[in-house]
Amino acid sequence: MNHAASVFYRFLQQHALPRLRQRGNQLLGRQCFACGIRASQAICASCYGQITRPAICCRVCGLAMTGHSQDSRCKACIENPPAFHALYCAGNYQGLLAEAIVAAKIARQPAAIEALLLIQQRALSQLDASIFADYTVLPMPTPKLRLMQRGFNLPALLANQLAKQWQLTRLPDTVVKLPLSAPKQALMNAKQRQKHRHLYQISDKLPKKILLVDDIITTGQTLNSLAKATQQHGAQSLAGCNKTT
Repeated sequence: MNHAASVFYRFLQQHALPRLRQRGNQLLGRQCFACGIRASQAICASCYGQITRPAICCRVCGLAMTGHSQDSRCKACIENPPAFHALYCAGNYQGLLAEAIVAAKIARQPAAIEALLLIQQRALSQLDASIFADYTVLPMPTPKLRLMQRGFNLPALLANQLAKQWQLTRLPDTVVKLPLSAPKQALMNAKQRQKHRHLYQISDKLPKKILLVDDIITTGQTLNSLAKATQQHGAQSLAGCNKTT
């Protein structure tokens, strides 16, 4: 996808499609993304109730644990603590959440993005927002080539909503980004991209408290790499907010 096509696609995603979707909802009635029944929001109450979360999990990395442990941390976080001090997840990467993320990131379905934003909104409403009153929101940067291909950055959309819901400041995308341009990345093989994917370029001194936002966490390596990079530029207290674990 060339630059002009990428700009046009982003325009459709951000302006034209939301208006068409809103008009369609007015004419046909809104449908639940998951089951298709008529609903007042993007996810009906029944489908939202199917989202699973670990009964007991590590308060730092979000890993499911079989029982309680020292300081509510898993063995890995006790022996080798990551750069961030806490992680908050909306649910497990399975079922409805997994389907919605794939539909949003791969199929680029606006209904899936809307559903994910609603799921996050409900999850955030269950947390004490006052804990993060003096935090600044930072979404996980995406490689430029992937951004051009996809047309949007899902963590950025999630960060925008979080910042609005909790009335927090959100760092501009130009402050923390991946330094490689799209043409350079296009010339790299998979191994080279993996090596350079965590070389974040930070253009300014960062606030002391940052809330990192991503859509999926598996090993936590990507989130930890970003946390370490921000610490080198002034950040001292870091927490993560992810859609799934």
